[in-house]
Amino acid sequence: MYSGNNVIDSVKDKIRQELDSVNCNKVALYSSYSVKQINRIFSMQTDMNLGEYIRYKKLAQALWDLRYTEMSIIQIAQNNGFETQESFTRAFKATFNITPFKFREFRKLESSEIDKALNEVIEETSHENARSRKQELPQPSVNLIYKPQSIWYSLKRNIDDLFPHDFYIRCQKEGLIEKVKQVSNVMHLAGAYLTHIHKGQKFTSLTLGFEHELLNNMPHFDGFEETICPATNYLRVNVPPYLNYELGGHVMAAWDVLSNFDYSKLHLKRELDNAPIFELDSVDFGYTLYFPVTLI
Repeated sequence: MYSGNNVIDSVKDKIRQELDSVNCNKVALYSSYSVKQINRIFSMQTDMNLGEYIRYKKLAQALWDLRYTEMSIIQIAQNNGFETQESFTRAFKATFNITPFKFREFRKLESSEIDKALNEVIEETSHENARSRKQELPQPSVNLIYKPQSIWYSLKRNIDDLFPHDFYIRCQKEGLIEKVKQVSNVMHLAGAYLTHIHKGQKFTSLTLGFEHELLNNMPHFDGFEETICPATNYLRVNVPPYLNYELGGHVMAAWDVLSNFDYSKLHLKRELDNAPIFELDSVDFGYTLYFPVTLI
């Protein structure tokens, strides 16, 4: 049997792979738990029961298919486990207050009509599709900037080595993102991430917090760890919002630019040992990545 977060990750992978036919009984059989046991484990770690998650996952993937593919609605229904187009239409309208036909026409939902749990699964699906390159990614803008010395206030570190999206969701559920917003009322990158990705570190180096760009009379915030960030040049990559804001595609677009970037053309080299990476996501401005570099 699996244990801890492994069982949830394994179950989610199984659901994603067999979305057209998956149900609670199949998941239980796959995981070697009873339906009651696997539902209890899933509910404790995700704040929704297994049946809800499967239903939400089917609807989230169908939503994405309607927005980004030209598949017929009947094909989308079948691919996502609905027996008929009529049953898919009923479920879609009951959840989103719009029919699949109308959504495809306008490609827009009112976020107020989506409950918090479903919205989480929609965002998770966007990340998964972006990582698997199913999505046509937008073109980012890139420019070189200089960032002066600053202070980073960390509220939480990703000590469990969660994938960044899962770390963000945990911070959200624990009310930490709202706490960051409440205290970060100075010049800052609010709700951003700071991380190092050198020396074999993975996601454990990821922190949630905000940047204070003024070093004189440095304020103190209870519960926040303070780190001095050195002055250096940064490659700034911004992916503006497109269609409905979906962070998954924006993140992949920005990191794809850095993976393929010709640093020598601008006489630059990566500088990951001495300066951190800043990541900022915003519904208004999209996704912005600040990647440390030095001039050569």
